[in-house]
Amino acid sequence: MERLIDHYGNDTRARLLVLCFYTRQRDLWNTLLYKLRVRLNLTYEQIPEVRVVKSLQGGSKEHVLLDITIDKAGRPIDMGKISVHMIRNRAVLTLLLGFTREYNQAVTALTRAEQVLWIVGGGSGWYDE
Repeated sequence: MERLIDHYGNDTRARLLVLCFYTRQRDLWNTLLYKLRVRLNLTYEQIPEVRVVKSLQGGSKEHVLLDITIDKAGRPIDMGKISVHMIRNRAVLTLLLGFTREYNQAVTALTRAEQVLWIVGGGSGWYDE
């Protein structure tokens, strides 16, 4: 994140959006970004906006970081449904988990980036040991 903030400088908030599917993820991002802001003495404009997909109505940013981290804490994994959709004239194969099973939220999350979409994630929910 520090490299992204260095890259965008004072335009970070205007150009970069962090999207999450869960409120707890958003809260964690905001807590971590606040600590980074204090540690590096950054301004409000130098920290990206963090939103939950379901609260996002319209709007987009130049670059979007989509956090798809899920944590099932050892529970059995329901692999959801796999489907193919046309998004911006491209076939997109999707594995829908959790909130992402709701087609509208998945499409919203995947179409908010004007130029670049980074998808990051991990956690025990993505694999079964």
